[in-house]
Amino acid sequence: MAGKFRNFILAALPQKEVTTIKPLLTPVALEQGHVLTSPDVETSHVWFVEGGIASVTYRLGSKFNIEIGMVGLEGFLGASNLADVRKVQLMSQIVVSGQAFRLDRSDFAIILQHCPTLRKFARKYLDFAFVQAASAAVANARGSVEQRVARWLLMCHDRSDHEHLPVTHDTLAVLMGVRRPSITNAMHTLEGKMLIRSTRGDATIIDRLGLEKVAADFYGGPEKEYERLGVISNHLGYSEMRVAKTLRSPAIAPRHLEPPC
Repeated sequence: MAGKFRNFILAALPQKEVTTIKPLLTPVALEQGHVLTSPDVETSHVWFVEGGIASVTYRLGSKFNIEIGMVGLEGFLGASNLADVRKVQLMSQIVVSGQAFRLDRSDFAIILQHCPTLRKFARKYLDFAFVQAASAAVANARGSVEQRVARWLLMCHDRSDHEHLPVTHDTLAVLMGVRRPSITNAMHTLEGKMLIRSTRGDATIIDRLGLEKVAADFYGGPEKEYERLGVISNHLGYSEMRVAKTLRSPAIAPRHLEPPC
């Protein structure tokens, strides 16, 4: 585990807390499709995402798992452990492969007592997760499918090192609780506006600013809340990160630029 953390929360910790938590962290691979937490199943660990993206969904009956949140470098999975809640009605599933540091829930509980900075940022992240869930509810209730797809792509782009996002129409249809043809139509519309390039199992962001205009107010609220909460690290914040991603968008600079370190 040499080198700096990529996870924003871990990267923000003072050296004293890093020394405390680091020996207890286990590096794990996050494979696309892998389920980390399931409804009514005890959560045994906390995962600090170092790369990749997880989708947090709420099960509606026996047919639907509607997405209420997304977790990447900015956060961690298993936040219910903050309140010593072992079972939640949520599922966390990997949608973009990556890596994480896994921490046993019992170790997490002990560490929180001795690491005030981690405790503060973990609680602030929980507030951010609430805001993100509220934003998803509003988007699902009031946004068009095109706006919701644009919002999802932007959120995924925020958490990705690449312009190419591995996403299928089937996956988006499930996460949004809509029919697949509706997703296909929305993707074709965005592609027709030269905002994305869509191929089988892949979407490439071409014009990020254009996507933000389509998503309108359904995107950006939770991101501003994350900045307001003040999780400071040696990584780019959300605002700077979005600017950097916009500048390397093919619509602005039609050449490949390395992602920021």
